Amino acid sequence: MKVESAESSMDIFAPNGYSSQYSRGEYARAKKEKEEAKSDLDKYTKKLSEQLVSLKENVAKYHKGEFTGWAVSHRFRSLNGAGSMTIPGEMIFFCDKEFTTCGGYEVDKFENFAKILKAVDEATSDEDIIDYFREDSFLL
Repeated sequence: MKVESAESSMDIFAPNGYSSQYSRGEYARAKKEKEEAKSDLDKYTKKLSEQLVSLKENVAKYHKGEFTGWAVSHRFRSLNGAGSMTIPGEMIFFCDKEFTTCGGYEVDKFENFAKILKAVDEATSDEDIIDYFREDSFLL
């Protein structure tokens, strides 16, 4: 969005034979903003590409569809420090077959995680995954 915004400003203040000092300054500022935003985007894309290998390995390792334990949903309400009810909460816990090891997540965070798993699992290329993160603005 920052790149597009800077490009739009560059179009507005594009120098021509009648440009004022102000317009040339605004054009230079917008050009600098575009270059900085493009550099940030390139860094993000590079970092994401590096993480894709690990992400795909983990999805393949843990997203096999076989029974490895239990998923337990838990809804709750609690009292705050003033003694009145707080907003209800909901967590999902993942436990091994024997219930000896469990880890819990807020349902909203887990749903986002599940979307990522599905996107990676269904992607046909790294670019599909990168597009998914760009479109859904996870930045994460």
